[in-house]
Amino acid sequence: MAHVAVAVAEAPDDPSIYGVVADSVCSLGATACAVYLADRERRELLRVAATGLPHSWDAATERVRFDSDFPAARAARTGILQMDERAAFPRWLGASEGAYGIRSVVGHQLVARGRLVGALAWSVPIVPAFTGGDLAAIRSIAAIFATAIDNACTRTQLQQLRDEWTSVVTHELRQPLTVIATHTDLLRRLPLEAKVLSRLEHMRTSARNLGRMIEDLSRSSTLDTAHLVLDVRTLDLGAFLRGILERGGADRDGCEVRASIPPFLPDVRGDPGRLEQILGNLLSNAAKYGSRDAAIQLEAQVSDFEVRISVRNRGPGIDPDELPRVFDRFMRGRRATVGISGLGLGLFVAKGLAEAQGGRLEVESTPGETTTFSLVLPTVAEAQELPRLVAES
Repeated sequence: MAHVAVAVAEAPDDPSIYGVVADSVCSLGATACAVYLADRERRELLRVAATGLPHSWDAATERVRFDSDFPAARAARTGILQMDERAAFPRWLGASEGAYGIRSVVGHQLVARGRLVGALAWSVPIVPAFTGGDLAAIRSIAAIFATAIDNACTRTQLQQLRDEWTSVVTHELRQPLTVIATHTDLLRRLPLEAKVLSRLEHMRTSARNLGRMIEDLSRSSTLDTAHLVLDVRTLDLGAFLRGILERGGADRDGCEVRASIPPFLPDVRGDPGRLEQILGNLLSNAAKYGSRDAAIQLEAQVSDFEVRISVRNRGPGIDPDELPRVFDRFMRGRRATVGISGLGLGLFVAKGLAEAQGGRLEVESTPGETTTFSLVLPTVAEAQELPRLVAES
């Protein structure tokens, strides 16, 4: 039971929990196991994972009605452990009596918080005689599985609700924001008093900040739903970085940027628009959270088939206990929440964009001195060599 609990707890993500459950049942002596979720509206069990399932049983047991004779369906219906010997197989599957060396199939319901979550079906090469201790262990293990699966389903539902909310909010906010920005720009062209023009500039800055928040919300949703589209190409990195600086690819509030870009940099593979988003975010943050009288440093260095593009600023910095969470969604440090607008999504989005292109983001910070964010990208030579090395290994 301890082994099963640890295996479920260490599942890397929610969908993989189903496979861990099936594998765990087989590790306890089953020859095959299928995991089902309950679809109460359709009165069906839907198979979401299986280990060792005979191929010819695959389609026949993918969807099972609650009122069928399949052991998992009977267990879901009655709440009682069910077992069929092979003589009973034809009534729910049409298989021959000696099929696959399986002697019996067992079904058990999965219930969490008093609600039917799903069911398990597993096969063994014998007719087991379950003792009271066996039944107690099966119930306990099934409870662990049911809780893990229920939590996974809840997180998935919350993710879907959050994505729908994000989509609605960003869509509804864009239209009035466009109207505000357009009319503000029109008013700034009129011969108005300096005081009025100054207030219009504040309105324009606030509208631009709100626009960035809306884009961050939209991009964070795109990363989560795996709808991110990349236009990957080979880039002359030196020319690309100089172009970003010339275009002013971030809102730096007039902060000076001092660049140290070697004359010869290796090419990289990436989406130029997405890479500019990442570096724009790092430059904008450096200006927003750094000291006004200190220039931002942008450097590019090459080592071990990688290019490291660093953005460094001087300022309050990030507290050591906050560094491990700095790329988390909606994370805003204690020093960042005083008088500075934001949702805490910019770095989360930047990290997702970097990883989607085979790179990574790193951070170092000494409170009261400097903070350095680095975008690390593989060179073209390394990117081309990677598939061969993976194939050989």
